Amino acid sequence: MNRRQQPKYIGDARYFEDVNQGMIMKERIREPLYSKKSFAVDAAQTVNFFRDHTSNSSLYTNLVSNGAMPSNQKFELEGFCFRLKYGMAKTDILKFYNSAVLTFRTHDKTYLKTPMMKIPSGCGLTGLAALDGASSTTEFVELTNGIPSPMVYFPIWRKGENGKPTPILLAPQQTFELEIQTFASAAFSAVFDGTAFLVGQRSRESS
Repeated sequence: MNRRQQPKYIGDARYFEDVNQGMIMKERIREPLYSKKSFAVDAAQTVNFFRDHTSNSSLYTNLVSNGAMPSNQKFELEGFCFRLKYGMAKTDILKFYNSAVLTFRTHDKTYLKTPMMKIPSGCGLTGLAALDGASSTTEFVELTNGIPSPMVYFPIWRKGENGKPTPILLAPQQTFELEIQTFASAAFSAVFDGTAFLVGQRSRESS
């Protein structure tokens, strides 16, 4: 394939001109990869995200390949965040964040293993308090691991050749896995959903 050496730009997209196939677009889009899975009531369990979805609906994931990047895309991973569904029992939320561990690995190495309490919607448990008639706090009616924000995530990087932080590259067809294990001492009160987000930039090629 004969391409010009210097790229051209349309907006934020970089492209090369190909003699036979025309313009080959290289787009970099800031977009998270996400995967929604269900947890059973079992106290001890393992749930793998970004693979083996019962539905490929966009409600559950935006990754079209099972546990791998598509052949024409790559992803520059900068960090993680995680969101439990609204309306869960407070005891289940506390039990989850206090007893679960997240592991992220590619086919050849583990990049992160950490208690879920470190993976934010923000950092630390916060909630909305219900008040009784005397305006005193009675209980939390909503509880989350930090204040949800699109700008808050747990960062991850490796040291680049220049010594500066560099995102973890998930290359085309790169396999990866995000696993959450729970080690609770008692069962959860009900089945619940959680959504894992990989924060970073997706690059894709189109003609």
